[in-house]
Amino acid sequence: MTVERLDHQGDGVAFEGKKPVFIAGALPGEDVLVQLTEDKRQFARARLMKVVSPSAERIKPFCQHYRTCGGCNLQHLGHEAQIAAKQQTLSQLMKKFASADLAQDAPVVSAETGYRRRARLSVKISKTGELEMASASAAAMTLSPSLIVRC
Repeated sequence: MTVERLDHQGDGVAFEGKKPVFIAGALPGEDVLVQLTEDKRQFARARLMKVVSPSAERIKPFCQHYRTCGGCNLQHLGHEAQIAAKQQTLSQLMKKFASADLAQDAPVVSAETGYRRRARLSVKISKTGELEMASASAAAMTLSPSLIVRC
């Protein structure tokens, strides 16, 4: 399956016939193997199983908790490509909901890392007595100072 674009939430969008398939973690231009997790009449969702042919824009996420935390959904996409994707999303949403093509100013950008000004963390004490963070994907991970400093 070939990913054609990103949706407004950062998921890759491929098509099965005319039906869009939303794939978290997939990037435009990538050939991917997926497993359908939800198959509705008008759309489907799939889990990314393998990137067969990666995008030139794919990078290694800088945060060790990226895959389990759920706080940042585009760390696998290069910084400049993230900015372009977000600009494109804004244009598409304005066209769809405001029925207008609006000219955009230059994007407001931040550093590639350290851009979070706050984080909400849900913590618990593990059976071994360690402080753990309960992630959005229900997987737990040990808290690390790098989580606060780097994200």
